[in-house]
Amino acid sequence: MPAVRRGEIEFAISSVPAIGADPEIEHEILHGDYGVVVARANHPLTRKNRLRLSDLAGHRWVLARRDEIERRILDDAFLADGLVPPRPTVETTSTTLMKALTSTSDFLSFMPAELIQWDLQARRIAKLDIEIPGAVRHMGITRRRGAVLSPVAEALQEALREISTGGALGGGR
Repeated sequence: MPAVRRGEIEFAISSVPAIGADPEIEHEILHGDYGVVVARANHPLTRKNRLRLSDLAGHRWVLARRDEIERRILDDAFLADGLVPPRPTVETTSTTLMKALTSTSDFLSFMPAELIQWDLQARRIAKLDIEIPGAVRHMGITRRRGAVLSPVAEALQEALREISTGGALGGGR
């Protein structure tokens, strides 16, 4: 986001907050996804139904950094339930590392469902039977407020909007 704010890049495609905090930046939501708690496919918690957040306390976690949207969602869910948020053994910005550690150890993780579809199908990891309140992640376009974009940037944004609404490539929300 700093590069967008400074005008070094015209826009970013990324997670966007439901409410923007920076008056110089505007966000356009194109798509929504939800976060899920995952573990290795044969983790003991995968055999339990209707888990509660308290059931996850005491486990080792690999999580996004504290300032990432997904991490804030998980921390807020624990706090709302009167629990101390997980203290991750590993903090990373790498989804690849999160999936690798989760699939090969007893780590738990919390990540967007869209990012784990292939891993679920290959049975490397499994979603735990727990719903995290407010676990929706919005994806979209972030740009400087009032910036004039190049024709190429405008065309790319329009293509992204069309795809996100099920247009040209049959994508969908």
